Amino acid sequence: MNKTQVIIAIAQRAKHLRPDIYLSDIAMAVSLSDEYLPLDLDGLLVAPTDDFLHDVFGIMQKLDMPTGLLSDCFCPRYAVSPGDAPSAISPR
Repeated sequence: MNKTQVIIAIAQRAKHLRPDIYLSDIAMAVSLSDEYLPLDLDGLLVAPTDDFLHDVFGIMQKLDMPTGLLSDCFCPRYAVSPGDAPSAISPR
């Protein structure tokens, strides 16, 4: 799956757990958060329910939409640590 498909699958799983939240709101929050704080989206998709709920709904609660930053020092469990993030410069 490509990144967009994984985000949609995450949103669908979250929607199943919380039918009262719009699918588009979930996908937008996860996507925006991933732009500023890279997430292991594949890992999040298959995460245990407790970790999944913590990350997805924590992102939705703590995301500042204008800046894309997470407030109150919230850090998703499936955030990619800086050492694991893909490098902007690929090795030759």
